[in-house]
Parts: sequence; C-alpha cells; structure tokens
Amino acid sequence: MVMHLRNWPLRVCFAVLLGAAFVPLIALTVLWVLWESEEERSRQQQEVQHVAMLVASQVGESVAGVQERLAVLARLPAVRAGNREEAETLFRELLPSAPHLQNIGLVAPDGTVLASGVPLPSGRPVSLRDREWLQRILRWGEAAVGGFQMGRITGNPTVILAHPVLDGQDRLAAVLFAALDLAYASQAVTWVYPGIPLLWAVVDEQGLVLLHSQPEVARGKPLGPLPGMIRGETIVPGTRWHSVVGMPEELATARVRQAFLRTGLPAGLVLFLAAVVGFWIAYNTWRPLQALADAVRRSGRGEAGVSIPVEGAGEVAQVARAFQEALETRDRRYREVAALLDAARIVASSLDLEQTLQAIVHKAASIAGVPAVRLFLVDEQAQVLRWRAGVGVPPEVVRDLVIPIGESFSGQVATTGKPLAASDTRGDPRLRYPQHAMQYGLISYLGLPVKVGDRVIGVLVFNTDAPRVYREEEIAFLSAFADQAAIALENARLYGEIERHAEALETRVKERTAALEEALRVKVEFLAMMSHELRTPLNFILGFADLLTLGAAGPLTPKQVHYVDRIRTGGRRLLSLVTDILGLAQVEAGSSRLHLRPVRLGALIQEVLEGFRVQADQKRLSVSAALDTGLPEVLADRGKLARILANLVGNAVKFTPEGGTVTVRARTVTAEEHGGGGAAERSPRPLDPSTPRQLLEIAVEDTGIGIPAEDLERIFVPFYQVDSSGSRAYGGAGVGLPLVRQLVEAHGGRVWAESAGTGRGARFVVRMPLRIAADDGGLTA
Repeated sequence: MVMHLRNWPLRVCFAVLLGAAFVPLIALTVLWVLWESEEERSRQQQEVQHVAMLVASQVGESVAGVQERLAVLARLPAVRAGNREEAETLFRELLPSAPHLQNIGLVAPDGTVLASGVPLPSGRPVSLRDREWLQRILRWGEAAVGGFQMGRITGNPTVILAHPVLDGQDRLAAVLFAALDLAYASQAVTWVYPGIPLLWAVVDEQGLVLLHSQPEVARGKPLGPLPGMIRGETIVPGTRWHSVVGMPEELATARVRQAFLRTGLPAGLVLFLAAVVGFWIAYNTWRPLQALADAVRRSGRGEAGVSIPVEGAGEVAQVARAFQEALETRDRRYREVAALLDAARIVASSLDLEQTLQAIVHKAASIAGVPAVRLFLVDEQAQVLRWRAGVGVPPEVVRDLVIPIGESFSGQVATTGKPLAASDTRGDPRLRYPQHAMQYGLISYLGLPVKVGDRVIGVLVFNTDAPRVYREEEIAFLSAFADQAAIALENARLYGEIERHAEALETRVKERTAALEEALRVKVEFLAMMSHELRTPLNFILGFADLLTLGAAGPLTPKQVHYVDRIRTGGRRLLSLVTDILGLAQVEAGSSRLHLRPVRLGALIQEVLEGFRVQADQKRLSVSAALDTGLPEVLADRGKLARILANLVGNAVKFTPEGGTVTVRARTVTAEEHGGGGAAERSPRPLDPSTPRQLLEIAVEDTGIGIPAEDLERIFVPFYQVDSSGSRAYGGAGVGLPLVRQLVEAHGGRVWAESAGTGRGARFVVRMPLRIAADDGGLTA
C-alpha cells in the first residue's frame, strides 16, 4: 500500500497517522511486560521452593544417616546393658572418624548421663532431664530430633539426635544421643546453584537458626523476615525443622526489564517510524513477539524443551536468543541437579565399601560424559595415593598405581585440597605415568578432592581421549558430586567399623553368656544337692519332734513340750527357706515347668489360711478370706499357686502386730483395668495382645508395719531386706517375694506392692490371665 503512494505529503500524513496508532500499541507492550514480570516472579517462586526442597533433602539425608548409626549402636550389647566403660570406649573410638558429631552418649530415663564420648565436667553431675528430645522419647518411645542448644558437656552449638535403647523385653532402658556439630553441618550442605545469590537457612520448630549459608549469622537466633526476597520454605524430612530459601526479588524481573530495555524502546522507535516501511514491518515485528511470548508462557508453566523461534538479526531476534539461552541454562541446571540427586541416591544406596566405590566411578563417568574415571584413596600411613576403583582403564594396569602425596597432578590435589584441571597433559612434566596417558588416551585431566570436613581422603580423576576445557560451573557441579561421594565413603567406612565392633562384641557376649549359663547350671545343681542334703536331716528332726509331741517316748513336761515346739517351728522355717531358695534358682535357670491343672481357688485359699491359723491365734490376728461369688475353676499350677499364697499370707502374718487383721481377696477384672498399678510399678507393662480379656486378681491385705515408698519395688529383689541391721525385729532371708514374682510371671501375670507408708499396712496384688477349665477338660479365656 505504501509502495503505491507517489505523493510525499500523503506519505507524511500516513506516517503520522501510523505513529498515532502506535500509542495504544506502546500501552499494550507495557502491560505485556508487567504481565510477563508476574509470570517470571511466579516461576522464580517455584524455583526457590524447589531449592528449599533440595536443601531439606540434603539435611534430611544427613540426619537420617546419623539416626541409622544410632540405631545400629542401640542394638549393641554394651549399649543395651548400659556398660559405662565399654560404651565410652566405643564412643571415643567412633568420634575421631565422625567429625560431624561433637559427642555420642548414653543417658538414663531419669536424665542421668550413663556414658559420654566426651569427658564429663568434673565437680558436678550432668543431668539432661529437662531436654525436650529426652521427654519426647520417654513419652513416645521413638527416635527424636532436638532443636538448637548449647551442649552442657561440649559447650558448643549443637542439635541432638536421639534413639531409644530397648532391653530384652522391648522396654526403654536408656536413650542414645549424638550431638551434631552445626558448624560442620553448614559446610556439609552442598550448594547446587553456583553463581546465583540465594540465601538459605535451616531453622528449628521455634524459628531459631541451625544452619545458614552466611557463616557470620549467629546460630540460635531467630531468622526473622526476609525483606525484598522471594521466600520458599519446606519441612526437613524426619525432623520438625524447616528449610528456608530466599532469592532477591529483582532477579524475578531482571530478565523482563532487560528485554524491555533492549526490545521495547527499539520496537517503539521502529513502530513510530513505521511510515517509512509500513505495515510490513509491523507485521514482521509483531509475529516474532507473539511467538516469543507464547514460548515464555509455556516455559513459565514448566514445560521442558521449549524452543523460541529466532528470525532475522534484529533486536527481537536478540531477545529471542537471550531467552533461548536462559531457558537452555535453566534446563541444563535442572538436568544437573536431577543427575546429582540421582547419583547421590545411587552412591548412598549401599553401605558396602566396594559396592560404594564402584557406584561412585560408574556414576561419575555417566554424569560427566567422560570415558575414563579413576578413584584414588589416601594411605595416610604411607603418605601416598592408591588406586581403588575405576572405569575406562583395565584394572590390572592401574591396580598397583601409587602416587606420592604432593607429586603429579593427583598428588597436588591431595595436598592443596582444591580442584586441578589440565586441558592437554601430553608433554606436561608434572605427569608421573605418561605411558598410561599415551597408551589409553588419557589426554585431558580433571582432579577433584574427596574431602570429609577439611581432611582429603581421596582424589576423583576424570580423563578424556581428546583435549577438553572444563568450565567453572562444570567443575562446581562435579565437585558437588565428589562431596556426596565423600559422605557415602565415610558412611560405608563407619558402617564397616561398626559391624566389626559388633561382631567382636557379639562373640564376647556369647562367650560370657555360655560361661554364665554353665555357672547357673552348676549353681542349680549345687542348690538341689544341698537342698536334698539339708531337707533329709530336717525331715528326720521334724518327724522325731512330732513323735515326742505325740508322747511316743513318754509324757513330756510343759517345759519339754515348749522346747520341742520351738524345734518344730525353727525346723519348718528352715525347711521353707531351703525350698524357696531352690525354687527361685530353678525358676531363674528356666528348669521349673508349669503343670496346669483345674484348681478350686476358694478351697486353695482356705487351705493356705488354715496352715497359718496357729500363728495367727498366737498373735490374736483376724485372718479371713473375701472371695467373689461364682469364682470358676481355673487352670494353674496348684503347687506353685499355693506357694505364692503361702509366701504372701506368711509375710502378712509375720509383719502384722498383735490384734491386727489379714484379708485375702479374690475377684475377676477386665483387661482394661490392667493398667492400674501400684506405687511399685508406675508405668505398668501393657498386656500382650494374646492375653485373655478376663484377669484373676488376688490381693493380700494387712494392717501391719507398712512399707516405705522407696522400698515398694526393692522388696522383690532377691535377698533384699528393708531393715538390714543386725538387730532387725523380723527374720527372713529375702527370697519369698522374689520367688512370688518369678512364679506369677511364669503364669503370665504380674505382682506389685502398695502401701500408704510406714505403720499403715500393705497390700500385695497378683493379677494373671484367667484361664478357665472347661467341662471337657479344655481351656477357655
């Protein structure tokens, strides 16, 4: 149309009109830029959130690694037994090889430190009772992760990772804890977005800083708001911590502003001068912009592989190429991060050292795209690097390679702890084995230190068969993989050491267990023999005393009757003591078996009470039974149940002053009531799911001398006496109640004592599963 305008004034008018028409186009362009800015900000928000997830994943993996070690330690016999000397020896051996841990220790449920890898401060005991992580384990019985704290033992900023230690009956015996060094943990977080000024931090559930990308930020202080930043936040797996990442907001609009400055103004000028070139320029400018906007939208929605069409060589084409390069950079970084996470997962998937070594070199070759990768580990004693694994070079050729520290390329990397790259090693005097480089095409060289903290434990070497120049971002990316490899190697090494320690300890425990079992068997045999030897003459003494009482040797004077009665009483007491000691030893050794038979409980209780009628009458005691009506016949070992009742009633009669009362009660209760324990058992064991729903309860109550609260559990310890003085008023060897507990637990029940205090009587409660004898001889519950 413009080409047909021959009159120049008309051309000028047309150009003016077209320029006026460009005003709304400029307004539309500004609105488009603002919209694209918001789209870019949304995309950056997603990217920040993704980075927060990456940081959380790395921290979570570190925490999970420590928890796995604690779980292994918690199963060791020395830790489960609370052996202070062996546990502290083990902890101190492990600490030098775990620089990320400031301490490993063992604490009792009451907060007392049982063992510590770091020596405890002298002069005052250390109690961790007030620590929240300890309270959480006591409440829930599961592994716990604490928040920021200053260690009472080390005095350094740490967080505590704790794991329950269970005894042989799956009860909480102690708590194993490890103090994670926050300074070391900050260094261990590998940054995967080099060159981008992001701020990241990990805070505990109270918002206090644990880890921070800026070392000068004080740990233990609130993080506070992040003004002028796009914020992303997520929970660290396995903890109550939060990973927080911030990106300056100007980055979200920088690319759009740049596009506007480089494209908007020139485009406006071009459109303003459209009178010269007409609608053809307008058409050929608007179409690429539309394609560019569409590509940006698709990219903002997260589509991968978006291609921006580039036409011509003008400003629009430059913007398109800039956006294309940005998209390619982003896609490349996403691929690198995905590859790094995948590599870290594969490398850390095994705790076997040889498998870990092979996984490292194969994955390194894959993500770097090189034909040859070799891994050398430091031999600190010989001060050399030794080949351990590799791909691309026959193992028989490099298996015996030894590189002194400080020599050749790899030796310099081990000395400096910094990456070293050479695009072409041919003719380089630093090369120690040039024949290998020529024979196997190891032309370019990139060596990365494999470090644990500041200590270099190896060198990861990349080679190609042609010259290659490594960019800084490539070196940073591969260095991040080398850091992950170092963690995996250290985990595998520590796991191997723990396994060796565990095997050695298990062997020692088996040997000691065998010796103890043999000693217990000999003890039981000795007690059985001595019991027989003692009971035989005792039965003779009691028999002849009965004959004298019956007048078989003629009538006795009252004084003689009194003496013979004392002989009978002492003999029966000695015979009962010998029987109890033998019974306790047999139960502890596992040689005592239950013989379940139908038992009429009411008749058995009356029979036991009749046996103590004479003693009760002598002390003017009121002895009675209060039984629920309709008590069924139960399946139990009648002899052992009689022994339980006899010991409890005998204790009540012995410790009740003249004129008191002794009452035996029996009833049935439901399993829901089983949780009610006495002062002797403040946290009763839960019933096994297979335990019958109905329980038999037998209670022996007296108005005797009572029991102090601190002795309610101790009286069930063999040979323990509440009054252990030489002038104590009551006899006994302290085996009756321990035997009662063993026999009750053999029936699947439990026993405890209750007392309001000294002088206020006592109550002994026995609860066991109610096994009812059916009419056909079977068992119902």
